[in-house]
Parts: sequence; structure tokens; C-alpha cells
Amino acid sequence: MSAFLGTMNSNQIDELAVHCEDIIEENDAVFIFPMCEDDFKKVQLIGKSFDKKLVAGKKLTQFF
Repeated sequence: MSAFLGTMNSNQIDELAVHCEDIIEENDAVFIFPMCEDDFKKVQLIGKSFDKKLVAGKKLTQFF
């Protein structure tokens, strides 16, 4: 399982969904969870996780 985090507008989210539909295989699954900044600040990290300070408020690059 992998997880990716980034800032995207609604058009980019739609494009990502279409692209994923085109490339996933039969047993694959993609979950897209839109989340506003206020909700992201409420995320609880338990155990090994990422450092929210490294990704919060930063523009991340998307590669297709």
C-alpha cells in the first residue's frame, strides 16, 4: 500500500481520477480523499507516519 499527499484543485483531482481509472489493474484500488486545510490540521498520527510539517502548506509535484 502507498499513500501520496499533495495540494490539488478540483479539476486536478478529477484529472487524477480519470488517469487512475485508465492505468489501474483489475486488483488495484485508488482512494482519493479530498481534505481541506482545517481538516488536515486535525489528522492524528499514530505510530510510524510522515512529518506533517514537511508537507503542510507546500506545493508538491505530481508525476503522471
